[in-house]
Amino acid sequence: MGVASAPTAGSSTASCWTRPAPASARSAVAPKRAGRKQPSDLAGLTALQHELLEAAIQALAPGGMLAYVTCSPHLDETRKAIAGALSGHPDIALMDTRAVLARIATRDLDLAPGSHAQLWPHRHGTDAMFIQLMTKAADRQG
Repeated sequence: MGVASAPTAGSSTASCWTRPAPASARSAVAPKRAGRKQPSDLAGLTALQHELLEAAIQALAPGGMLAYVTCSPHLDETRKAIAGALSGHPDIALMDTRAVLARIATRDLDLAPGSHAQLWPHRHGTDAMFIQLMTKAADRQG
């Protein structure tokens, strides 16, 4: 897990987490690093992804941002994983990932509609990478 803004001493939260989740897909960009995954591995991988995403959400500071990233197009590892995480966390909101990527990309990515981004080897020269940015509601002072 990459931490863009590390927790301070004595703190268990961070303002920005990158959550690269293990995935079932074989890497198109670096196939030797990808390992060999079997269809039977999917259940274990999605359980691990859920556990890692849950831990990242719990550690995310109010007002913080989380990037869930996995090199897979499989719905169980992408949109369903996000929907499952959101169902238990009303304080987490999806960000417009496509808009963020459009501001930093060196070319038009021509992404499909949605709050997430799904990149493809044949279109973007990357792995089949899924990216969803999320934010945790800030604490309300009252």
